[in-house]
Amino acid sequence: MTILSDKEIEVEFSEGRLIRNPDTEMLDGSSYELRLGNVYYDLTENGKRIELGVGEKALIKPGHRVVLITAEELDIPANIAVRVVSKGSLFAVGLSPVATYADPGFKGNLGIVTQNISDKYIELPQGEPIAKADFNELTDTAKRLYEGQHGFQMGIWPIKTHLQKTHAEVADDQRVMSEKQEA
Repeated sequence: MTILSDKEIEVEFSEGRLIRNPDTEMLDGSSYELRLGNVYYDLTENGKRIELGVGEKALIKPGHRVVLITAEELDIPANIAVRVVSKGSLFAVGLSPVATYADPGFKGNLGIVTQNISDKYIELPQGEPIAKADFNELTDTAKRLYEGQHGFQMGIWPIKTHLQKTHAEVADDQRVMSEKQEA
């Protein structure tokens, strides 16, 4: 597996691959900085979809988990896998670090899940770099391409809320203390 350089990424862009609407200013030596688009979801508020008007900023409340949707639309060919990590500058202000990826065949805007672990409100302007993506060329084309649901195009993807339980639902478990003790 080989990581593409900025020159190779730029060639891919010029041939209409990897990202449909790239900004070459976001290229770095071996990565591309993905930017915040105009939509995000607040998972702490039941997956509330928030669309930003021109010039509006995303507001991430203390303790809230959100899905930040990229401005870029990815179009990943069968011979590429994309590794995505959050920006250290965002971790420094209180957003939890993120590492994810986009499989060969992924098409659409990418959702970056993060949580505000600080005690401050965090405002992110549209177009703010939120993650770095590096493009890894596979030794062969993938046989099984990604065909999943994309949060931005179809509403938030299926979140496995059935895995989340209230204290009352697990109170009989011997590993669980009283609600007050757990708090």
